[in-house]
This record gives sequence, structure tokens and C-alpha cells, in this order.
Amino acid sequence: MLRTNLPIKQIASMAFYPDEKRFMKVFKENVNLTPSKFRRAYTKKFLDSSNFDPEVPITKDTPQYRQRFK
Repeated sequence: MLRTNLPIKQIASMAFYPDEKRFMKVFKENVNLTPSKFRRAYTKKFLDSSNFDPEVPITKDTPQYRQRFK
């Protein structure tokens, strides 16, 4: 999410979420920031560092988790 300018809605779809609101809710529960606030807060900070690649964990609420770990 930090390496693209794609809209949050498109990122949610690419992450197999049924809608943007669900993605935003799960993201905020795990990161304590909305996707937009996360992007604004960390884009410049972490894109300048080759040692950091932030990752949002896949939770049991994530559709692809259910598909992979049945």
C-alpha cells in the first residue's frame, strides 16, 4: 500500500475483500490506523528505507485466510 497510488478501494479488492469498508475495518483493527492515515504517515518514512517492508497480517476475517487455511 505504501508503494502504490492505487485507491484504497482497489487495494481492498486486490486483497480479496468484498468491499472497501470491510478492508478498512480489519486494517484499522490490526494497525490502529485507517489505511489512508497509515499511507500518509508512513509512505515517505519507509520508502526511503530499504530495510523495512511493512506488512499487514492476514487475519481469520480475511477471505483468503479462510481459503488457504481451511
